[in-house]
Amino acid sequence: MPHYVSGMPLTTTAPETALWPQPDLSVLRRDRPPPPRLPLSAFGPAWGDWITSAAGAAACPVDYVAAPLLAAASALIGHARWAQATPGWREPPHLWLAAVGESGNGKSPGADCLMRDVLPEIERRMLADFPDRLSDWRTGLEVEKPSETDGGMTCDTRHRTTRRCQRLRC
Repeated sequence: MPHYVSGMPLTTTAPETALWPQPDLSVLRRDRPPPPRLPLSAFGPAWGDWITSAAGAAACPVDYVAAPLLAAASALIGHARWAQATPGWREPPHLWLAAVGESGNGKSPGADCLMRDVLPEIERRMLADFPDRLSDWRTGLEVEKPSETDGGMTCDTRHRTTRRCQRLRC
């Protein structure tokens, strides 16, 4: 019996167990159950209130405000902080999020308040002292250049394990 993927006959000779199962098309029904409630308490009182207020103003569910907020926070943190679950297991704060919903449910208006009001203000504040921070960073590069006396060792500021780093900072 031929197998089909996306309406096209499957031409591979892969074993039966390697075939993908048929997708669950019940998610496309309009009578599907509602999503679970977002625990706003996890954001703390200040951000929880802001998310609720922004969602009310945008006439959308709080999920559509919280998801872009988390994605933006992840991008702003960048590599400055990493979560450490156990010694030896560290993860960067990269979050990949998508707002999923019916057309007209408020996905875009939920993100607009963040893109229109919050992120431009953060960028403005970051740019205010950028020349000073860039100068400090360049000065730090000069200090960390390997010298002939240390055998070319360089400083790893994340782990602080090399001899040069211990001599310079630790």
